[in-house]
Amino acid sequence: MLVTIKLAGPLRKLYKEPASRKKEEAEIPEGSSVGDLLEVYDVPLKSVRLITVNRLKANVDTRLSTGDEINVIPPAAGG
Repeated sequence: MLVTIKLAGPLRKLYKEPASRKKEEAEIPEGSSVGDLLEVYDVPLKSVRLITVNRLKANVDTRLSTGDEINVIPPAAGG
């Protein structure tokens, strides 16, 4: 199934295509979860602050469907 993943901030370097992109389509098996998708992109869970699926808060156990849009947001840093 095809989903869209948006990696924010420093996580963008994990895209399979050039990091200048803001989102990417990913082909994953039916029945995959957010956690499965994060494994495909080698996203370390300690680098994730918030996950949304179709703009609703989600977690690594959330099951995905064709056409879903997943946002992965790292913790904010600043001073």
